[in-house]
Amino acid sequence: MSMFDTLNSKAALLAPSSSLKENDLTAARSFLSSSGIESIDSAHLFSRERFLAGSDSERSADINAAFSDTDIALIFTVRGGYGAMRVLDKLDYDLISQNKKLLFGLSDSSALQLALASQANLKSFSGLSLTYDLKKDQQLSPKIRDCFNSILKNEVYTETDFESFEALEIEGRVYASCLTLLASLCGSPYIPDLRDSILIIEDVKEEPYRIDRMIQQLKLSGHLQSLKALIFGAFNGCTSKDPGDGSMMELVADWNKQLDCPVIYNFPYGHIKDRVIIPVGGHLKIAKETIFIYPETDQLTIN
Repeated sequence: MSMFDTLNSKAALLAPSSSLKENDLTAARSFLSSSGIESIDSAHLFSRERFLAGSDSERSADINAAFSDTDIALIFTVRGGYGAMRVLDKLDYDLISQNKKLLFGLSDSSALQLALASQANLKSFSGLSLTYDLKKDQQLSPKIRDCFNSILKNEVYTETDFESFEALEIEGRVYASCLTLLASLCGSPYIPDLRDSILIIEDVKEEPYRIDRMIQQLKLSGHLQSLKALIFGAFNGCTSKDPGDGSMMELVADWNKQLDCPVIYNFPYGHIKDRVIIPVGGHLKIAKETIFIYPETDQLTIN
C-alpha cells in the first residue's frame, strides 16, 4: 500500500520558479481530475515579479503552506524556468521533514528537490512538470504516465533504454538533477552528500564545453568522489557551435576515462518528451541491461 492510498487525493500546485498564466494549466487540471486528484492552487500561483512567480517570500510561503496543510497529499511544481534557488534559505525544513508529501518537479525544481533531500531528509520525484508535459490537449508520454501510476501505487518500475561501457551490477541511493542547478549549489549547504550514490544529470541547450565545466566544478568540489555510477540523461540541444569543439558523446567517453566509477549514457531523463521519473534520494538498482527504480512512497524520508 502506498502513502497515497492512506491519504486524500488533494494536490497543491506551486510555482517556485518562473511565472505562468491560468490557461497554462488547463490540460494539467484535466489530467489530475481524470486521475482522481483534486488540484489546489497555492496562494500566489499566478503572481509575477520580474522573471519570477511572485516575490521570494510569497513563493517560499506557498511551499511551507503546502507542506503544513494536512489535507494535501501531493505537491506539483508546475513549471521550471528560474527562481527555486532563491527560496532555499527561506523554507521551514523542520516543518517539511515532519510532513510527508509526494512532490513532483523537473528542471529548475532540481534546486528545491536537492535541498529537500539535504535539509529535510525528504525524497521527491524528478521527471514530471505539469506545464511542460501537458500543453493544450497533450497527453502524458507513455514513460511518464507509467512511472507516475507506479509511484501512486508504490510499485517498482524498470527501464532498459540506456547504454553503458560495461555490464553493471550496482545499487544504491540515487539523485537526479539538471546539471546547471546541481553545479550552482556547490559551496552551499543545499547540495546532498553524493558519496556512495548514483548520480543522474541532464541539461538543455548548453554547449559541451559548458557541460564539461560544470562537471569539473562538481569534481573539484569533491562531489564526484566515491560515486557508484554517473548517469548521463538527455542533453537535448547540447551541441557545439564549432564542430571542432567535439560532441556530447566525446565528452561522455572522456568522463568515462576520468572517473573511477561506471558511466551510463543515453538514459531517458531530462528535457525530452518521454522520460522516467526518478525518486531523488530514493533507491535504484542497475542489473546488467535493466534499471530498477524504487519509489518507496511508504517511506518518504531518506533512510
